[in-house]
Amino acid sequence: MGEQTITGVLPVELYIMVVQHVTGKSDFCSLARCSSIFQVLAEPYIYHSISSRYYLKFIKAARSILSYPRRHGLVRILDLSRPGDRLRDGFHCSSIPRLVARLLLVTSNLQALRVHAFPQSRWFLEPCNHPLLNTLSVNIPRPTEREEDENKVGMYSLQYVERHPDIKHFIFHSAWSISSLLPDSTNILPNIDKLYVSGNDPQRLLKNRHLQTVWVQVRPNGWSLLEPALPCLGAMGSTLLALDLSKSWLQPITGPMSQGMQSLMKNLPRLRYLALPMTGIDQRDQDEVVHILRSCPQTLEIFMLNYEDLVPSIPEVPLKFFDILKSLKWIIFMSYYESNSDGVYTKEHPSGGCTNKSELRRVLWDLGIGLEPWENGMQDFEGVLAE
Repeated sequence: MGEQTITGVLPVELYIMVVQHVTGKSDFCSLARCSSIFQVLAEPYIYHSISSRYYLKFIKAARSILSYPRRHGLVRILDLSRPGDRLRDGFHCSSIPRLVARLLLVTSNLQALRVHAFPQSRWFLEPCNHPLLNTLSVNIPRPTEREEDENKVGMYSLQYVERHPDIKHFIFHSAWSISSLLPDSTNILPNIDKLYVSGNDPQRLLKNRHLQTVWVQVRPNGWSLLEPALPCLGAMGSTLLALDLSKSWLQPITGPMSQGMQSLMKNLPRLRYLALPMTGIDQRDQDEVVHILRSCPQTLEIFMLNYEDLVPSIPEVPLKFFDILKSLKWIIFMSYYESNSDGVYTKEHPSGGCTNKSELRRVLWDLGIGLEPWENGMQDFEGVLAE
């Protein structure tokens, strides 16, 4: 709170109790307008997380933070990725780059940063240092015709990454091959334990690492791109607790895919969470999933299938899965296109209708699944976890 002190006609504890009963950023903003005391107490909640999702609100918040030095250290989460195209286009305006550059320079207490890495933004990342940074999300889209080539985008992204070796959670989206952007990726971020990678050659970031949580997305022709990464995943047997491949291919689970997954499961004795994609609901698809489940370790607690279409209504399928793997506590069916058809099944409710999901929420939190600083982390579990 900087140099400000809290003095008023009531004990400080009473003001704090009022603040603790407030939920929602708009309510904190209203409370801050009531008095200078409430303003001091509410500002850490107001400026804790700043997002560019709403373009004009982001510009207003950034200017408000820059205007008062006491607010610089309050920002913990900064999301500069959305709306990606509009913020990207805004960098051709002279005022926007300076605004974002100044914001990144003064928010020295950042713990999570999410950035759309397009070439115009290179110069504002280069001088920044955030010693408390724990989570970094970098999205590298294809450059437009008026932008530079992708190798230069990768260079400045890598320079910023190399200055923050203590990052624990790394989220990396790339429209290009990872090897062309990060030619020597084995030495960067040696301390990460959670990795979300979307790119054509994920093994470049998976090799020689001992991770706890891995989310991989490769498509189209996902299996041919994912298969080279399986040895890297299998080498994480002593550490890997959660593996999400649910958006990694669009083909049915055929023999080679099933066999590859079965071999991988035998090398992951500590796995607690597994998510796979499903393109169909016929008996062959079910049989292949059964073969994979039979190869899973007896530590697996959560099994998720992400259906390409609507989640099927086959009540006997979860019951069959529970019978195969006794360690399972939850089975989650999700739909890639229709969140309203998500379902959670437990041994007590094998036909669905589970309402008490607090324990599932706790386990997902422990594993770092779907609970990144942004609402669309590894998976969007908002609908699944709703009571």
